[in-house]
Amino acid sequence: MACLLRMSFFLCTFVRKLKEDMRLLLVLLSVMTFTVQDKRTVATEGILPNEMSVSYSCTYQKGDVRAGDTATLVVNGLAGITVEGIAVYLKSNKSAGAGIVTMTADGDVLLQQEGTYKEWFSAYNNAESQPLSWTGQKNMTEGTMQVQVIGKTNSLHIEKYEISWIPIPTDPRVVTLMNGAESMGTLKEQRGGEGVVLPQGVNQGEWTFTGWSETEFWEIEMLPELHPANTVFYPASDCRLWAVYCRDNGNDLSYVTELGEEGVYIYMDAVSRRAIRGVPEKGIMQSAEMNLYDEVQYYIIVFQGTDTAYIYSMQDETPIGYSGKQLAVAQTPWRVYHAGEETLFYTTINDKNYVLWPSMMDASGEVNYAGLLQADPGPSSLRLLAPGEQKARYTYTCHPEAAGIEITDEVVNGVADERVLIQFGEYELVIRNGRKQLRQR
Repeated sequence: MACLLRMSFFLCTFVRKLKEDMRLLLVLLSVMTFTVQDKRTVATEGILPNEMSVSYSCTYQKGDVRAGDTATLVVNGLAGITVEGIAVYLKSNKSAGAGIVTMTADGDVLLQQEGTYKEWFSAYNNAESQPLSWTGQKNMTEGTMQVQVIGKTNSLHIEKYEISWIPIPTDPRVVTLMNGAESMGTLKEQRGGEGVVLPQGVNQGEWTFTGWSETEFWEIEMLPELHPANTVFYPASDCRLWAVYCRDNGNDLSYVTELGEEGVYIYMDAVSRRAIRGVPEKGIMQSAEMNLYDEVQYYIIVFQGTDTAYIYSMQDETPIGYSGKQLAVAQTPWRVYHAGEETLFYTTINDKNYVLWPSMMDASGEVNYAGLLQADPGPSSLRLLAPGEQKARYTYTCHPEAAGIEITDEVVNGVADERVLIQFGEYELVIRNGRKQLRQR
């Protein structure tokens, strides 16, 4: 039974991956590229819908957008396609550049992004362009799209635009809704490419309905990509969707209370629930929402006694240190403050203490980063997590009816020992190497 369950899971995963790869291949083959030539012209390349036409204008020159300038790309004749992605490739000045980028299709705003180039891409860049992108699915009926860039601070520089697309399928698709191994019914498009509205599922005992999955699975701890209820789903072919349920296991995070000699940890702020991530760049580090599944947040910490430590990225053992008042790739010792669950790392510069803080804000008050904060060591919200010792807070499944199944498959003294434990109510069924035993819990 265990082998069949695993085989079914891997087969569904393989089929899903194959469908994704085929769809991605189709999208990659259907890309329109519009490269800016001058203030009124773009060069068009790629695979184009038959009725497509394009116009471009910039109030300054070519793709240069200063404060108060506007560049607008308008594409017509897109009716009958599904737009899957839009990107505008931008550069900035050496140390400045800001604006508003708005992407609309058939009158609907798909993306509106206002800010500085540094906020969008982490750093200014006048050497090479980077894409500011929208991805999704937009079925075009009127067939008109516009991408507008308005300058706020000198300057943004547009290199090109890219639109990825696929034809809207002409035959209506049928979606079969699954609840575990049972069909709940079907949904059929009225017209090909119109999509279907997904219904709200019903909670089952301790399991709460969460959404719909294109992949069937049993109990997992990391939420997969889901399609929410009451949204439009656009099937690429006849397919099945499984209702996904979530169970809250009630597990709280367990912070480190005793320091060892060496271990793998996440260093985080328990209040903001943000952690340091990556390695130092330009004097700071990334600040990210703590994620037990993100190994870029994992660090090897080597303690020397209780008051000194060295920190290394687990990814490639890059040392995490400091140079002056900035973070740096340097093997420098950190001083340690530890009391109960509280652990923080700091250094002393010119008789002032600076704490490695995972959740600082830039001058705009909108961008988080990790850096050195002038503060004295003492009671704080900073903590260490040992990710390998944490229990998952949530469990997800497509089979609430099979909750409580435990499968072990071992080799004992050279002999395969397969055991399946199924719990239901006050009873449990044990299947061991094909032999069944029902017993009261």
